[in-house]
Amino acid sequence: MKKFIKSIVALTALTLVAAPICARGKVANAQADSGKAVTVYSTDDKYNYRLSDAFTRSPDSFEAWVNLPEYSVGGTVMGNYLNNIIGYTGSVDWEVDALGRIRVFWDNGAFDHTFDNEPINDGTWHHIALVRDKELRTFTLWIDGETDSTVSVKVRDAVCLMPMNIGVDYKNWTMYKQPLDGTVRQITVYNGAIDGERIAHDMAERDITDTYDGALIGNWNFGDTWTKEQVEETSGSGNTAELVTFEKYVPIESTGEYDYTLVGIPDIQSMVNHRPNDLNNAMQWIKNNAESQKISFAIQVGDLSDNGGVEGFYRTAAEQMSVLDGAVPYSFVQGNHDYDDNSTRSRSSVLFNRYFTYSKYSQNAWFGGAFEQGSMSNTYNLFTAGGVDYLVINLEFGPRMSVIRWAGRLCEAYPDRRVIINTHGYLDPDGSIMTGKSRFPATNYDFSNYIEATDGMQLYDGLIRRYENIFMVLCGHNCTDDSVVRTDVGDHGNTIISMLIDPQCSRVNGAAWGEDPVMLMRFNESKRTIDCVFYSAKYDKCFNMQNQYTLHF
Repeated sequence: MKKFIKSIVALTALTLVAAPICARGKVANAQADSGKAVTVYSTDDKYNYRLSDAFTRSPDSFEAWVNLPEYSVGGTVMGNYLNNIIGYTGSVDWEVDALGRIRVFWDNGAFDHTFDNEPINDGTWHHIALVRDKELRTFTLWIDGETDSTVSVKVRDAVCLMPMNIGVDYKNWTMYKQPLDGTVRQITVYNGAIDGERIAHDMAERDITDTYDGALIGNWNFGDTWTKEQVEETSGSGNTAELVTFEKYVPIESTGEYDYTLVGIPDIQSMVNHRPNDLNNAMQWIKNNAESQKISFAIQVGDLSDNGGVEGFYRTAAEQMSVLDGAVPYSFVQGNHDYDDNSTRSRSSVLFNRYFTYSKYSQNAWFGGAFEQGSMSNTYNLFTAGGVDYLVINLEFGPRMSVIRWAGRLCEAYPDRRVIINTHGYLDPDGSIMTGKSRFPATNYDFSNYIEATDGMQLYDGLIRRYENIFMVLCGHNCTDDSVVRTDVGDHGNTIISMLIDPQCSRVNGAAWGEDPVMLMRFNESKRTIDCVFYSAKYDKCFNMQNQYTLHF
């Protein structure tokens, strides 16, 4: 299994976004120098590139060579805008609309402008440059080295932790992606404004190596057709563009030898509501393959129901999770939709505890105990896999401080066990730990006005960073097509791997929300590696090639 991980600097830690194991695409008639056919990738077949690192400086000047066929509907040339629900401050998209006009979407839409340029969707190569002059407070569009138009606007610098996508945006949930109906040959980005002389220089150079007095953020030469799995940044920054996929199921590459498998089950709320057959199929696969896949434990990250007040959702969720009974030990937590009033005024959990009963789960051999006897809202589990003793602590959405202290005492009581913290809301899609400034921490829900709740950073400071036996954090809550992996170094020098898995808002080929993959984590204890595959039982494939990767622990 190819070991490749994307990185984003977030807070004081290294954030790792899952990245590709292999590249598969359609074979075109292009010929390599050896005369053999080469693989050509395109957005038509749901391939795009993604930078390994986010920009840390404002991308004020953007250049691209693009070729859009006649009657192209345009799309995203480069961008990191997520969606209109969790749009990040500092996100930027550079696009072409269906009329062949250039659009800039700056700082999460603080400036959104479409230029009235002559259409560039004419089947020929065009060089576009969008230059923000911070001092003059202008955006200027250049096409093929000539000034087209200028618009005056006062906006701030734009910096976002999401690494740029080339050829498609990140949109999901309430929005559909806009892949580019065309080809990108080269992209060049600067911090600060560049002039016409520099634009003319860049039009003549594919492999730009000078940094323009340090202003160059990056230059990537993709070629007239996309045939490379990796495209190096030409000036040596190391910000490589990697081939990835979007909304695509790909064949699974074989992993190395492994001792056992842990399974991460994402939010199932969308499948419970819209696609219960897919959920059943996923649970049946885990059950039927428990022995062959060496599955030791499964961990579900919350939002079992799609609406806390609808009893039928809990009934469906309980029926489907119970497929694992007697086959695979498993745990679960309450998400924001698993409270009777959807986290509006209280932590009332009548329906949750009616269908996920303490009387049932407390009888299991792996059940360790609960924060409150009779309630499944906060529990812990004990099991052994591959000769390793584990402690899984399952924490409510936005756990109360008393719950956090209880979890800490468990870490102290089991110092020789490897600890996994399972909680619903912890990471944002950009890999940062949620704070009160995030879009959806528990502290931003109405119930926090009436009862105690904490955000992800409070959980990190109060528990996760403090105990040297805490090894991993699993969470859901925030919609992502791809798994998001982050590593932190705890107070005792221990490495903590945190993983967000939540494709509840993903959809392929117009299907209802809620794709079915589960995260298979295959542990090799002697090598200290985890081979990860975001596996779909429905397709017997991996959801997006970048969701096959190897972690070290």
